[in-house]
Amino acid sequence: MPAGGAIWPGLLAFEMRYQGWRVTFLATVVLLALLPVTTVATRFGPPADAVNGAFVVTETMALFSLLSVFALPMLCVHAALRDDEHGMRALIESRPVSRTTVLAVRYAGVVILLLAALAVSTIVLAVLPLVIPLPADRLVPFSPDPYWRAFAWVVIPNALWCSALLFAVAAASRSTLATFVASIGIYAGYMVTALMVDSPLMAGTRPPTPELLARAALLDPFGLSAFFEQTRYLMPLDRQARALSLSGHLLQNRLMVLAMAALCLVPLLRLDRRMARAVGAPQRRWFSRTKADADTSAVAPVPPQSTSHVKMPVVDVTGLGAWRAAANAVMRLEARLLLRSWPLLALLAMWIPVIAIEADGQLKSGDYGTRVLASTAQLADAVPIALRLLGALCVLYFGADVFSRERLLKFDGIRDATPVRSTALLAGKLVALMTVPLVLALTGYGTTVVMHLFAGGLPIEWDVLAAHVAASMLPLVILVGLAAALQVLIGNRWVAMLLGLAVLIIAEQGESLGMAVGLEHPLWRFGSAPSLIWSDLAGYGNTLVSWLAYQGTWLLGTLVLLGVAAALWPRGEVLPFLQRMRRAPQLIKQGLAPRARTTLLAGGVLYAAVLAGMTWQTTVHTPFERSHEALARRVAYERTYRHLSGAPQPAFTHVAMHVKLLPTQARADVHARLHLVNNTDASIDSLWLVFPTDLSNVVVGPAVDADVVPLVEPLSPDLTERATRNTMKLARVDALHAVHVLVLSAPLAPGDSLPLSMMATIDRGGIRVDGNAIDVSANGTFLHSSDVLPRLGYSPGRELRDSTERIKQGLEQSATPVLQSASAEDSLRTQVEAHGQTPAWFTADVRIETDADQVAQGPGALIDSARTTTHSTWHYRTTRPTSGAMAISSGRYDVQRATVQTVRGATPVEVWYNPRHAEPASRLLTIATSSLEVLEREFGPYPHDVLRIIEVQSGFRFGAYALPGSIYLTETRGMLTDARSTDVDLLLRRIGHEVAHQWWGHAVNPLDTEGRLLLVETMAKYAEQVLLEQAHGQDRLTDMLAFDHDRYLNARSTTEATLLTMSDEPELYYRKGTLAMHALRHTLGDSVVRGILRNLLATQSGPRGTASAQQLHRLLRAAATTPTAQQAVDEWLTDRVIYDLAVDTTVAASFSAASGSNASGTHLTARFTAQRVAVRGAGAAAREVIEPADALPIILGLRDRAGVLHQVNVMAQRGVVSLDTTVSWLVQSVEIDPLMYLIDRDRSNNRVNNAGMNLTRTSRP
Repeated sequence: MPAGGAIWPGLLAFEMRYQGWRVTFLATVVLLALLPVTTVATRFGPPADAVNGAFVVTETMALFSLLSVFALPMLCVHAALRDDEHGMRALIESRPVSRTTVLAVRYAGVVILLLAALAVSTIVLAVLPLVIPLPADRLVPFSPDPYWRAFAWVVIPNALWCSALLFAVAAASRSTLATFVASIGIYAGYMVTALMVDSPLMAGTRPPTPELLARAALLDPFGLSAFFEQTRYLMPLDRQARALSLSGHLLQNRLMVLAMAALCLVPLLRLDRRMARAVGAPQRRWFSRTKADADTSAVAPVPPQSTSHVKMPVVDVTGLGAWRAAANAVMRLEARLLLRSWPLLALLAMWIPVIAIEADGQLKSGDYGTRVLASTAQLADAVPIALRLLGALCVLYFGADVFSRERLLKFDGIRDATPVRSTALLAGKLVALMTVPLVLALTGYGTTVVMHLFAGGLPIEWDVLAAHVAASMLPLVILVGLAAALQVLIGNRWVAMLLGLAVLIIAEQGESLGMAVGLEHPLWRFGSAPSLIWSDLAGYGNTLVSWLAYQGTWLLGTLVLLGVAAALWPRGEVLPFLQRMRRAPQLIKQGLAPRARTTLLAGGVLYAAVLAGMTWQTTVHTPFERSHEALARRVAYERTYRHLSGAPQPAFTHVAMHVKLLPTQARADVHARLHLVNNTDASIDSLWLVFPTDLSNVVVGPAVDADVVPLVEPLSPDLTERATRNTMKLARVDALHAVHVLVLSAPLAPGDSLPLSMMATIDRGGIRVDGNAIDVSANGTFLHSSDVLPRLGYSPGRELRDSTERIKQGLEQSATPVLQSASAEDSLRTQVEAHGQTPAWFTADVRIETDADQVAQGPGALIDSARTTTHSTWHYRTTRPTSGAMAISSGRYDVQRATVQTVRGATPVEVWYNPRHAEPASRLLTIATSSLEVLEREFGPYPHDVLRIIEVQSGFRFGAYALPGSIYLTETRGMLTDARSTDVDLLLRRIGHEVAHQWWGHAVNPLDTEGRLLLVETMAKYAEQVLLEQAHGQDRLTDMLAFDHDRYLNARSTTEATLLTMSDEPELYYRKGTLAMHALRHTLGDSVVRGILRNLLATQSGPRGTASAQQLHRLLRAAATTPTAQQAVDEWLTDRVIYDLAVDTTVAASFSAASGSNASGTHLTARFTAQRVAVRGAGAAAREVIEPADALPIILGLRDRAGVLHQVNVMAQRGVVSLDTTVSWLVQSVEIDPLMYLIDRDRSNNRVNNAGMNLTRTSRP
């Protein structure tokens, strides 16, 4: 026989053939090949990056290598442990080949097969963008370069170390469960490591520094952080074209990973000596089996024996009592073995730290990394996602062990010969398996309780905790049943496990897969259900009904499947799967008692009926719109109604509305009367009303329920006579698009008006595919006027926006622009000055009827209220027109009030809050009153009668939302911000931002031209700066700006607009706009900027205001007194310019006041480089142009040992900044642009500390 390395090729060839044709490997290939389908179909990656560009390809393939750890254990276990499982160990060890050689060959086979599977996934990833329709801006010409580079430098090292670790665990522990737990540990450990090292993959809680980026790049075992470090501030065109460079931290990281792989394999070298003792008494090891060890794969070698037995009849000895006793005995045995197994203990040792770190992350989940108050719901949210993933994997992994235990121990023949029904065996194992997710749930939520006790905050709410535990456990209970049924029915633990993984993936990611194959409805995806949304106000609220309906359906289906599994469980005679399916009727008759068969049949019929009912409920009663149907509806709307774009329509200038809320039914009945005025220059002969598509029972006409909502402000006698003569007729109702067409008996002349009444129902109850909207809830209703009232005329927002899809559907390439270009400013100004803004400002008179124990809030001041035993009524009215939107709210609220003396008199400030949140509400009231006082001094008189802050549910997408006189603040992103936090003062910023909107957005409402959000969102961000600087000083302001600076650079692209031409780009109006206003305050002076803004507010407020971003630019430029200042204004507002600043050299000489005394001063010489980086060109031709910065004012910052910043004003000349200065203190650090008056593409090289300077010591010069 060949010796040494000569035997390797033969062994490796056998290993490849044996493993490569196994069903488990083929299924693994299929599963990994499905991953690219989900990423490409959902257009994974930043919106500005190509799906097949280098950046997205590398990130995607790295994530694939991470996800492959869930399938890898099956390859490792079968390679390392099959000798034990098949009883072939003694035979293998009798051959003249060392155990180390055998394991090395098998490890090589595992690596080759894993890489082959990942190579298939890579090929699918490369091919899919060529065959799946994608927008042109998400594609680049195909190139193999990013694929092979990512595979060679990211995937292969990751595969080597993951397979080495799992194979070493399998070979050393001889334990299937230990290997599976190790795979979970890799994934969980990676997430923990990523959080601990501030990996860019995670949502950052602080702006990255060079030190943080370097640490993450070195310690990230999958290389993603090192990759992100190379590409962090590259623009999309550069990211998708620049090849991955195997250098710097990425090279060091990859070498470290290879070293990890080698270290994992070192223990295999000792297996020869260990295995030589294996025939004798087993040696005691830390992982050796205890008396109660459940790990069936850690089996000592046993002689081969047959598992074929004569089929024994199953005898029910004493009926139900014996069944219970047998099931209880099986349950106790299996539960004891599971709970005492060291793999489960090892899993818990990883699980608890994971949840602790997740819980700490929940406490830091406020925007900008701000801490939030510890509450039961907030901390409990740390568990469900991790438990759903890791708990599901544990169920599949441990389930395979539980249901294959007897077969692996060669005990199945004895078990099958016992007179115990299969249902008892199945029930016992099923209950025992449920202990695994139950233990994970209890320890996970228990960890959050401990974290809560240490963190302080709000009191622990045990009912809330119990609700979260129950909601987390129900899907896992269903999965336990499914895993058990698959193990029994399939008969192959690996195939059953892979099928379970497939069901899990399809349930979690099935929406994207369903879109690709047309199976979007959740009933096609076993285990899928709408998301649950928790709120302290409403609990799980409306979402619970749909969630329970789906989970109940899957639970019933699982019970039926378990009944079939119990009947088909092979007892003594092991038949192939297909043969068992053919003999199913006979086996069911043999395996189940008559009563059980009847129960199973009834369960099957009931399940079919429930499925049919759910299908009707979610497709007919509450229609479900598939993606292609939604697309077709948008196309049809545009083709049918786009000819109405720009057609004259009246506007409503007064709304009288009665809203009857039925909170427990999640329903609202709305009756409204609108005062319509023709503010155009043309006569109008028909009304085109576009209602929200989810309204029901819509009735519209001249006088619908006029007694319920009388018009509060009657028309003038002349107009009343015209309105009476002018009747209207309902000519058309387009139910698909919710369009109602009313034809007037006589044209409505310019300036004329008429009343229009309507009623409709908003129903958020019932069972729905995509969950239930929470705007009408049992507690915490928030209903916006756009959800109720119609839009008159054409609605461009309903058009299809994707230009590629528009061309495919035969539409014009460009949709109707939401904003007009700057060239339309003059015509829009003329129109608004003559007729007012569109949509028109209106007054409102609103009555809200709700439950007796609730308080309702509406627009304007409270006129009166009444309460009976069954309901309460609240009447609100505005005294002056407000910008065209309003909202109502209702809930079981408490209130805190204060009064602020404003220019117009005493202004009430109210905070309506959940009674559980009284303490944060007090701080909120203090911040609101101080913000109102400060901003009135900054902007001028407060423009509304009241400032009302209302807490709403955390399920809404906004953190805070401003309407005239009101601010709606969500629970977790505002109300529960921790006042003890030393981070950025989020609550001050958030409340200040929304208070500023009472001026910017609801007093000045800019023209609908490009850049309008500069006068809305950017001005609110400017107010944040004013408030933060006044409250906490310049350093805290710089911390805030660091976030905006970093996030702008991350989103920057060569195709971005300027601040004057932007439309809806958050990275511009939030991020760059914030930096621009900060810099312009410095360049022009605080008083100059303040004066310009106050002048705009004084002259352009109200329904006929004509403010625009272009007007603001002209005013700022006129206030700039030097060419340098004018250039700064233009660069910020009309150009796309950033800078590249860096420290070049520094020489510091410390000196003493006298010989031998302590150093008392520093002579510093430093040189800096300053380059101007401008984007020139448009579209694909846009490129960066880099040139030396010239005549650029720059601030240098010198910090002393106390950390005090000393500013030095210098000028950049031809790209160079020089400093030669002497100070009377020791310089600790020197930095260029420390206060962020410029956008610097890389701030990691802006500062040098004392340790990095060229230092000398001298006497005083």
